[in-house]
Amino acid sequence: MESAIEIEKEYPGLLREFQHGIRSALSVPLISKDHVIGGLALRSTKSGAYTDTLRVLIEVVNAYYASSPQKEPLRNNYRWMI
Repeated sequence: MESAIEIEKEYPGLLREFQHGIRSALSVPLISKDHVIGGLALRSTKSGAYTDTLRVLIEVVNAYYASSPQKEPLRNNYRWMI
């Protein structure tokens, strides 16, 4: 999609990002033990920035993090800082 009118019609929640130059977005939930514990949101000013290879890599990293036993202290610290 290349116009603000198309974005507003199809994805009204993304119109502001489009107006600020964002042309690609990729959001991935971080799931552990069937619960969403966070997320990863990437944005780019380049149209088509996120290739299938990059999406697969992000899924692998996401799965590794979600199953990592070391994440618990990091997650607790993050929630404390919010």
